[in-house]
Order: sequence, then C-alpha cells, then structure tokens
Amino acid sequence: MKKFLVVSLMCLLGLYRSHAQQTNGAPHNTYGIACEQCHTTRAWKTVKKNVSFDHSLTKFALDGEHQNVQCNTCHHGQGINTFSDGCVGCHEDKHRTEFGLACENCHSPQGWRTPGKFIVLHEATRFPLLGAHRMIDCRNCHTNQQKSEFAPLPFECAACHRKEYELAQSIDHLALQLPLQCEQCHAVEQPSWKPASYDHSKFPLTGAHTALPCQSCHTSGFDPAGVNCIDCHRADYNDAVNPNHVASNFPLNCSACHSSDSWKPAQFNHDATRFPLRGKHVGVLCEKCHPNNVYTGTPTDCYACHQTEYTFTTKPNHQQSNFPTDCKQCHSANGWSPATFDHNASHFPLTGAHTSVACTKCHVNNQWSGLSFACIDCHRDDFNTVNNPNHRTANFPEDCTVCHSTSKWTPSTFDHDGKYFPVYSGEHRGKWNQCVECHTNVSNYKLYSCIDCHEHNKTDMDKKHRGESGYAYVSAECFRCHPKGK
Repeated sequence: MKKFLVVSLMCLLGLYRSHAQQTNGAPHNTYGIACEQCHTTRAWKTVKKNVSFDHSLTKFALDGEHQNVQCNTCHHGQGINTFSDGCVGCHEDKHRTEFGLACENCHSPQGWRTPGKFIVLHEATRFPLLGAHRMIDCRNCHTNQQKSEFAPLPFECAACHRKEYELAQSIDHLALQLPLQCEQCHAVEQPSWKPASYDHSKFPLTGAHTALPCQSCHTSGFDPAGVNCIDCHRADYNDAVNPNHVASNFPLNCSACHSSDSWKPAQFNHDATRFPLRGKHVGVLCEKCHPNNVYTGTPTDCYACHQTEYTFTTKPNHQQSNFPTDCKQCHSANGWSPATFDHNASHFPLTGAHTSVACTKCHVNNQWSGLSFACIDCHRDDFNTVNNPNHRTANFPEDCTVCHSTSKWTPSTFDHDGKYFPVYSGEHRGKWNQCVECHTNVSNYKLYSCIDCHEHNKTDMDKKHRGESGYAYVSAECFRCHPKGK
C-alpha cells in the first residue's frame, strides 16, 4: 500500500512537472503551489471562470480592472511569490516621482484614467476644485507644455481662461479693459461659465437700471464708474427745458426729483425743504411760486407770493389798517378765506360775548393795531348812558371789570349783598327798583338813606327804641344795628 502511494505521488509530480513545463503561460514550475489552488477537475486550462485561486487571501486583493489581467502581467515569470506589491512595479511612473509612488492617491483600480481620489485631495491644495473644475481632465490645466506637467500652476483665472477673455462677444472684455479677475463676475461654484453676475452693491441697480446693458454706463472700460446720477445724466440735465435746469441752477443731485424707475415724471419732495407744501399749496404749479425758472433763493414768507392779495383786499383793508404781513396769523394754507385770527394768542384773549362780536365792532375805521385793552375804550357809551345807576354822575370807576363780566353786561356782578347790604336777598329783595331809592345822592354812592324808604316816623321809632343805647333817628344808626336788614 505504501509503495502504491509513493508511486502515485511520483506519477503526479511527474505529471505536474510535465504540465508545468508544457504551459504556455506563467512558468508554473516556479510557483511551488498545489494545482488545485488554481485548477479544477473540470478543465485544466487556465480560464478565468475556472480559476479558483482566492487572491483576496494574499496581500493584494484583486479589484476593478485587476480582475481582468492575466496572472503573468503582474507575475513576471519569476514565480508566483516574486512580484512588486507597489503600483509602480507594474505601472510606469510618468510623473517623475513628483507626486510620490502612491498611485492610488489619484488613480483607481476601476480604471487608470477614471478620476480618482485626487478630486478630494485637491481640496488640500491652494486651488480647491469647485463647480465645472471637478468635471474636467487634469491635463486641461496641467498641460505638457510645463516642464513638469503637474507642477504647481498659477491660481489666477486668466492663466487658463485668457482665450475666453479675449474672444468674449456679448461684452467685449478686451476693448472695455475688463479686469482679469474673472471671479468678479463668474462664479467658480457654478457648473458653467455663464451666466455672469457682477456684485453691483456699491451702486445698487434698481428700476430701469436693471435692464441697461453694462456699456450704457461703462462707456470707456469697467474701471469704477461714478456713483452720482449726474455722471451719466449730464446731457439730460443740460438739455432739460421744462424747467431749464441749468438756468435755474438746479442741484446736480438728480435723485432729489427723479427716481431710477423712470426719468419722468419728476417728484420733488418739497417737505424736505424749509417750506413744506400744505393745503392749497400742494396743487399749485411750480412756476406759480418759482417764476422765470428761478428755483433757488425763493423766499418762504407768505407776503412774498401774496403781496397782491394783501394790497388789494378791502374787507378789511389790510394796507390801510397796517395789518402785519405775516399772513398765517389769520389765513391758513387750506384756504385764503375765511380768515381765522387767533385772538387768544394776542394781548387781548376773547371770552364770553366778545367771541361773537364782529371784528369791526372793536376795530373801528379799520384800525387793527395799537388798540387799548381797557374796557372803557369800547364801552364809553354804555358807561355814559346808563341810568340805573348813573355811572357818570355817580363818578363810578372806569374799570368795568369791577362790576361787569364779558359773559353779559347785565346784571352786573357787583357784590352788594356780600360786601355791603343785602338788597337782592332777604327782606329787601324785590322791594326796590332804582338804586337812587337808597342812594339818594347820585353823585356819591357812598351815601345812603334807610329812613326815606321805610314808613317809619320819628315818633314811632323813638318810642320803639326807647332804652336802646346809642339810638338815633339817622340811617347810619339803622345800619349799625341792622347790618343784615333784619
């Protein structure tokens, strides 16, 4: 039995050597491995689908395109255990070792030309790949014209895109001397060179400006243009005739009247001036106040525009009455008439019945200034003609406010009952008609008589007051004992 086994093994070994020596592929006799690791009893020939060698058990698992490569492509006839485990052992280093020998940093087993990890690794450089840059072949930028094709390149866009700059048609970059900093208009994050979008925040584009071609303002290049309206609209300013801006010396700040939405109509903000428009002034044509296209130095006082109305008005005659020329004391911007003079702001506030009196009642002969504030100056006739009591003959004081109020002339407010003697109340109420019934001397109201009114006779009064100390049949004694009329 042992002899049989030995003979069998020798036969197999001979068969192996015979097959190994006869193979057209790799030199099997140098592999030193068992046949069954690669061959099966189904077919001896080394066909991929029949190879059963598990390469994943080695240090180099087959992945991607490596699965389709013949064994002797990597195992160069020196035996199955003799090969380089580095990429450069099989793949020629065309980069002159400038990237090192770790090919897997850029290449993938799925394909030598298939973009690999370097898209990610490129982020660690000073030029991260963004947008369309991620989709292009490395040699589009790293051309063979370089001494070393993958040597560091300049970072400026124009280094690669000079041709696009020079051939641009929609905006002639070269003729307009646009800056070479492409990123000012083109975004590297976008997947396309177009559309361009310049950040115009230093001069925000609004209204009609948004639809203008760039060359409309940037006529001689794209160096920063002026940010003042007049820099572009000088011709509009000079040619304007309604009104004539130049003759009127209009300010050069066009935005004071015009908007970017439309050059016309203009809308000047008069409220921002020293003369805000109110009431009727809102609807007045500009040239009504600004004649002859003079828009600067216009006076702001009413009289400057309304001198004609002041001069020719007759009801009342302002000029003859020497009215103040400050029209707003009586008139408002809502309407020239009726006038509403605020008398309460004067030295003589109107109260009581004065509020309903016609102006000419006090301001006679159109005299509107220099009037006296004393009541007697308006009420002299009342003072002289009154009979009950007769103020003039009684030599009453001319300060009417002592007895009268502005609410009503009669009855007077003289406090006869509280200060002197109750004639409006008590037993004397309704017992008299005329002041002279007690004040018998009309020239002196300090004198009065009690015994002339009452039906008292001296005989009866003497008898009735017999024994009263200090009694005398005179009015003063009556008041002394009967101060309240009782």
